[in-house]
Amino acid sequence: MSCMNYSFIAFDLATKTGVAYYSNGWVTHSYKSVTIDTIEQLRPVICEARKAGIDMAVIEDCYLGCGVRALKMLAGLAGGLSVMLKQEGMAVKTCLAQQWQSNLRICGQRTERKHGAMVTAKRLGADPKNQDEADAVCMCYYANCGGLDRHEH
Repeated sequence: MSCMNYSFIAFDLATKTGVAYYSNGWVTHSYKSVTIDTIEQLRPVICEARKAGIDMAVIEDCYLGCGVRALKMLAGLAGGLSVMLKQEGMAVKTCLAQQWQSNLRICGQRTERKHGAMVTAKRLGADPKNQDEADAVCMCYYANCGGLDRHEH
């Protein structure tokens, strides 16, 4: 990885959630069933990242093109996760998928973008087990390489 700022952990948040951060190599995790009632299952990876010196988190922003029910669920998860991250001493940012995809030149229809993220994550040296982890790696790379201002509020 060519970026010098390794301070972010990224969450591709949904019922299937991918998490990634960089600490002497890529660390990735997947969670198959994340709800507001089970969000505490993410705390151990947050603590693990904190111990590795990670002090910033980026959460993929809600996609407005989904239905109202999905949007409410994602917004609830993002809020719950933000509170947990702040409890663990991390600053929190959000990032639209289009931001990191555009920066990494991942384009096309949804299937093409998903394939592009997997290819890009592997090119970056990660070994994602699924699409959620690949998206988290790409978003994390984008944030760590200056895509998100550390001091912006």
